[in-house]
Amino acid sequence: HSPLSTQHASFLPTHFTTKLSNAFSFVNTKLPTSFRSSSLFSRNSIAFHASQYSSTLSAHRHPLNTQFSYFQHKKLSTMAKKSKQSKQEVVVPPLQKIDAKKFVYEQICKAVQELYSFDLHAAEAKVPEDKKILNQLIPPKAHLQDLYFSLCTNMFVVAKYLMKNKPKNLKPPQFAEEVNNRISEKLQQYAAQDPQSILDHVEPEGPFCNIHFKPVFVAQVVDKIMKRGFLNPLPEKDERVMIEYSQPNTHKTFHVGHMRNAALGNSLVKLYRHCGYHVEAVNYIGDVGTHIAKCLWYYLNFYPKKGMSIEDDVPEDITKVEFLGDMYSESCNKLALENYVKLPFATYVFARVDKIEQHPANPKWLVVQLTVGNDITQQVVCGGKGFSVGDIVAYAPVGAKKGKVRVSVIDKKGVQSVGCILSEKELGIGANNDKIHSFTEQDMGKSIFKTPEPGVELTEASRIPDTDIPADRNVTDVLKERNTQVKELLLRMESGEEEITNLWNLTRQWSIDDFKDIYKWTDSHFDFDFHESDVGTEGKEMAKDAFKKGILVESDGAIGADLSKHLMPGTKQDMGFLVLITSAGTGLYATKDLALAKRKFEEFKIDRSIYVVDSGQSLHFQQVFKTLELLGFKQASKCFHLAYGIVTLSEGKMSSRKGTVVFFSQLKKELTDHIMQNFLEKYRGDWSDEKIEETCRRIALATIKYGMLNQDNSRNIIFNIQEWASPVGNTGPYLMYAYTRTQSILREVTLNDEEKNLVDYNLLSHPTEAKLLTILEEFPETVEKAAEAYKPNLVCVYLYTLCKQFSRWYDSCSTKNASTPALKATRLELVAATGCVINKGLDLLGITTVDQM
Repeated sequence: HSPLSTQHASFLPTHFTTKLSNAFSFVNTKLPTSFRSSSLFSRNSIAFHASQYSSTLSAHRHPLNTQFSYFQHKKLSTMAKKSKQSKQEVVVPPLQKIDAKKFVYEQICKAVQELYSFDLHAAEAKVPEDKKILNQLIPPKAHLQDLYFSLCTNMFVVAKYLMKNKPKNLKPPQFAEEVNNRISEKLQQYAAQDPQSILDHVEPEGPFCNIHFKPVFVAQVVDKIMKRGFLNPLPEKDERVMIEYSQPNTHKTFHVGHMRNAALGNSLVKLYRHCGYHVEAVNYIGDVGTHIAKCLWYYLNFYPKKGMSIEDDVPEDITKVEFLGDMYSESCNKLALENYVKLPFATYVFARVDKIEQHPANPKWLVVQLTVGNDITQQVVCGGKGFSVGDIVAYAPVGAKKGKVRVSVIDKKGVQSVGCILSEKELGIGANNDKIHSFTEQDMGKSIFKTPEPGVELTEASRIPDTDIPADRNVTDVLKERNTQVKELLLRMESGEEEITNLWNLTRQWSIDDFKDIYKWTDSHFDFDFHESDVGTEGKEMAKDAFKKGILVESDGAIGADLSKHLMPGTKQDMGFLVLITSAGTGLYATKDLALAKRKFEEFKIDRSIYVVDSGQSLHFQQVFKTLELLGFKQASKCFHLAYGIVTLSEGKMSSRKGTVVFFSQLKKELTDHIMQNFLEKYRGDWSDEKIEETCRRIALATIKYGMLNQDNSRNIIFNIQEWASPVGNTGPYLMYAYTRTQSILREVTLNDEEKNLVDYNLLSHPTEAKLLTILEEFPETVEKAAEAYKPNLVCVYLYTLCKQFSRWYDSCSTKNASTPALKATRLELVAATGCVINKGLDLLGITTVDQM
């Protein structure tokens, strides 16, 4: 039953400890529930903790949400003080298996029976669980959390059963107060009569009964942390969970925004494993797709070649992956209409307003006659205003795209509207969505065509001069040609054409090698790597097969799932149409996600599948999950998209397309330089270079990971390296420093063998100690909540609260100069326990602590 020392454990091979752990787990499943135990096996700690579980309390969970409170008593205060002064000093045995709520409830029932000859148990037999007195016992209000670990109940709940005993001259509230006083007195008597009672004293407050426990009762948490496996993983659950995270794209540069996904996914893996789940951590690398075709298309068609291969063309001042990232950004520039024209509305033309009339059925509408070209007129029904006959306006013809919708002919209460004219807001010129914009020569600015005329395309009239597209070529035609070239190159990649496949394989490996280096530096680990290139063909075959069975349908030449009858969860928005095979015959992201999900279900036998992907993909994943359901996969109901907000810079959103990102290499250098200068440079000569470098890495990771995790998942994050790297406040370095303080105390304060045996938890009675102990007790519950809610930020909040309280305790209570050897030994144990919890909490966030900084 005693853990082996780390000295012995270090000699045990990993495969032995693994088999030993599996053996104990197997035996555990064969034992009756009441005899089962928890266990923790590793190279550094092999322990078999025999802990008998019951429905009331286990060594891993606390029976209630413990709090501290102080209530100024109005009645029985004298008796309470006398009881406290005269009571015997009794050390309650560590780890009493007592459910505090149930204990208090039984004491109240006993008192009611003696005082009123009334059986509360029988009276509550048919009462709903949430209405029972047992569940009315709650921690007092947060602002009163000062002195004692306590519970509070409103005795009016008890008094309502005793109304037959109520004197006629007392109103119900007065009677409840009387009942409270009598029961409180009785409970105080019970505590005085039983030296082993966990009750310290009882204070009535009007109808409220405030029940305070002996410090040793809550101080047991120190013993549980240090000796009883309090921080061990929870018993195994019979559920396999796959957590897919990171999912970087090859041929794009890994940047600071990717770190939020990596930090969130890695922490979830650790939380779920700690909570007893069988977890598969997987990556899904985007190594095929349009973004790669764009990157290689730009290199082949525009980049000035220097040597015989692409490796010869990489500039010396950047890395290979940064070179690929630049190629991708440049390709997006070559394909973006807004880089060539001031009005990037393809197929829209200028139109002249010839006539304006009132709509016959709706006075808020206008019927507008337009000239949209040489001898070409059209009629539109418009609700806008601020324009006149003779004005030149922007006209979207039938078939043009207005946002995500195709413009069509619409019957507007008996009047046909063919196309539409656009407002200032729709054109991006102003904020007014009601005012139809009228063009003048001044609107054109420095463009090739200064005079807007009916029938002229907005794109051609607003072209920016001196671009790489010749003036005699139509800009939209050129961009269509370029996009066609990208699609053709993508098809060549998918068909395995040798030349393009060789180029893809070479550049793909550059990215994968870079990812591996980043994951090693950031302590991100995966059990398996999926690649998009592995599931592309399989996904298309699934789609074709489902189409033959009538599950999928055809629309505009594309094959997909009609989800228009299904709503997005919690909204009235339908899911629309999910394209799986385009009219050109290529698969899309969703196509591959279906095949990937099939592999997860069939090959890995998972019960729950978690996708850690930014909130911009919410519709995509709801469509994929619903399609999986239509295809007959029952596990679709256990698929969950963990959506999170994006990471932005103070100047705005980052974009790989626009090249406005902070590369990971840049982030790493800035962080390590800052930390080295502000934290570690002073130790040069005292510490080895290896220790300084590793300490710097760990503090840098604490900075970036805590900064990413210490936010609600749904919120966007503004990346600020100066704030995140601060040694004070709610930051990773502050938590790291709090841990090093615990280790510093443990190094500086020493005990002889005799003093080590003087630990007495009754001595931990200072208010700051009581509060610190309660926070320590909340750790397992916090971790479970964080896992089930997919919110590592709950652990961040917990750790910051713990470290702040430890700091308050440190300022109030001395360990080295404690008044007695026993108090010194006990406080040293408290310091060690606090350090263990901080260390474990940070580990669950993917952060490795340091002993000095």
